[in-house]
Amino acid sequence: MNSNLNFRKKKIVIIGTGFSSLISAIIAISKGYKPIIVESSSNSKRKMGIYKKNYFYNSNFFGGLSNFWGGAISKTDKSDKKNIYNNKKFLKYFLIVDKLFKQYGKKDKYSEYFNLNTNLTLSKQKNINIIKQKSIIFGASRIAINKKKLFNTKAIFLKLFKEKKIKIIFNFKVTKFKEFKDKIVIYSSNNKKMICNKLFIGAGSFNTANIFMNSFNKMKKIYLKENSINYALIFFRKKISFINNNSYCDFYMTKTGKGNYHNQIYLLKDKFLKKIKSYNYFYYMILKFLHIIFKNKIILVFNYMGMNISKQIELTKNNKIISIRNSISKEKKNNYYSQVKNDLKNTLKKYFPFLIILKSSNFGDSNHYGSSFPFKNSKKISNSTDLLGRYKNLKNIHIIDSSSMPSLPTNTLTYTLMVHSARITDKSL
Repeated sequence: MNSNLNFRKKKIVIIGTGFSSLISAIIAISKGYKPIIVESSSNSKRKMGIYKKNYFYNSNFFGGLSNFWGGAISKTDKSDKKNIYNNKKFLKYFLIVDKLFKQYGKKDKYSEYFNLNTNLTLSKQKNINIIKQKSIIFGASRIAINKKKLFNTKAIFLKLFKEKKIKIIFNFKVTKFKEFKDKIVIYSSNNKKMICNKLFIGAGSFNTANIFMNSFNKMKKIYLKENSINYALIFFRKKISFINNNSYCDFYMTKTGKGNYHNQIYLLKDKFLKKIKSYNYFYYMILKFLHIIFKNKIILVFNYMGMNISKQIELTKNNKIISIRNSISKEKKNNYYSQVKNDLKNTLKKYFPFLIILKSSNFGDSNHYGSSFPFKNSKKISNSTDLLGRYKNLKNIHIIDSSSMPSLPTNTLTYTLMVHSARITDKSL
């Protein structure tokens, strides 16, 4: 342990009930602690409702973004040598997350690339031809949104609560904190206080940014990075053959290395259209109409841009967004779009694509954002944290959500985020 406090008396608080908070709680329990989970929503039965704006503003639900998550469980890009989590010494944390998911692999080229070789859940779905380019990995979905199988942190938190391994306090929206020599005081929006010895912040990058700006008067703005998302509709002359199953997302296509990106590919099946209907009825009607006309000859693609060519969001106090900055020129962005279109055409050429419509999304449509307090070996970099997610002179306050990740993986970040949180929690207790 890194503290002189008595093991049994140390009071640990974890903010949030999303992916990073769940794995942090599990690590704390394994070390003999009974962590207190503070949640901003009013009770455990609160439903997600319908998104009126975007993921960015609407992660304040019990279970966080796990309520909406249904992507592939992908590890880090092997070709990204700069990513600290490609180091073998972090293998034990990947194994912890592996055991938690239980259902995480299918033996295809895509899974193999991301070290997902476990053959626990074999899909009967046929695979489209895998292209031979080394820089592009393509394969079938391995985990999907399915009401019976959806990985949701809420259910696990409630199970741990029932087993008396954790304590959950609802309706406690943290606004700021103060650290003293032997304690941390946490303040909520309804004027409540809580005292603890160790604080792990997994509130989500937007909420974490606001908590820190409220806690440090001199902190006027924070920059948030986003894996911006684009949408594409692709029309084919030949039908795409597939066996219908419970998958929400049908295929994944990731370009690795320089100019990397990640595509989620959806066939317009009834299950998927029903999900779209719950979010946006107007888009549902358009896609339903296209599906009737071009049945099995149309797909929808969500294209996540790499962090270095995506938007950068500038936040100020009081939840205001001052500006959304693009780190690349319009010309480079157009070149990027052309490259994505060409890659999609080459990958799916067997089905003779004849029209690709690609559109940029609105800010916040992506739920891949963070790296606002990236951990670095040096604290000279503005708003950086140390390797345990501690900002400046803080000793027992750790950021465990995507805010403190050194970079955002272009593929689904859930897996790496949980490994990130597990490492910080394990090394801090």
